[in-house]
Amino acid sequence: MEIVKMTVKDMDEVLSMEREFFASPALLHPLDDETIKRTVRAACGGYSGFCGYLMKSGGETAGFGHISRYFESEVGGECVLLMDIYVKPEFRGQGIGSEYIKKITELFAEAKRFRLEAEPGNSRAIAMYERLGFRTLGYKQMCIDKE
Repeated sequence: MEIVKMTVKDMDEVLSMEREFFASPALLHPLDDETIKRTVRAACGGYSGFCGYLMKSGGETAGFGHISRYFESEVGGECVLLMDIYVKPEFRGQGIGSEYIKKITELFAEAKRFRLEAEPGNSRAIAMYERLGFRTLGYKQMCIDKE
């Protein structure tokens, strides 16, 4: 399995996978198509600090993931937020998600923390994250969404 950075030429393929992911039970709520398109444009190089990667297996696209980099005061250094990790159904159960996370942690080895979120009912993903060493943080996340 290899990972390659998303580019503008990948937009149509990525958009299709993103629509599947954002309509899945892995999220608390589905996203509208315009939000998905903005995310794909940003992941393909349109936003500093945010990028997307394709997971390739045998030359085929097996999935995607996004990362967002920021400074985390709690660890006094860079934090890499792993977001929207999606493996196509036909590639699941082959260790691709685990391998993707391992490769991202190697690629950003200078980071002090790797963080991710999981919908509470996504027990399969949570079990994988725990096997890889992730632990639950006790913070309650809060947000304000602006239109």
